[in-house]
Amino acid sequence: MFDVILKNIGKHITLSKEEEDYFTSKLVYEVYKKRDVVLEPGKVALYTYFVTDGCLKLYEYDNNGFENIITFVPKDWWNSDLYSFLTQQPATQYLQAIEKTELLKLSKTDLEDLYVKIPKFERFF
Repeated sequence: MFDVILKNIGKHITLSKEEEDYFTSKLVYEVYKKRDVVLEPGKVALYTYFVTDGCLKLYEYDNNGFENIITFVPKDWWNSDLYSFLTQQPATQYLQAIEKTELLKLSKTDLEDLYVKIPKFERFF
């Protein structure tokens, strides 16, 4: 289950087996059906998400009610409402599955813990 994310990280930093195990112990696996909303405006982005299979879209609505897609998030990509995640303020964007999507999520608390226990993650993120 962790092969995709470890390969992604391995492009940028090298982890020992113990570091890989510690990192993967912090990840939570979730599956979303097509059209399921992962994050919506008004809710705080408590996690950053890594797509192991499927695809998400990050979008918002303009003042005229039109959907504006900011980005698609395919397999092997990270995403969240970054401002909300970093500041822990309410999100302004939607994150939605456009097909069945498998995610690994990492909380802000666990990310901060990784920075302390495995400092090379600061360089990665």
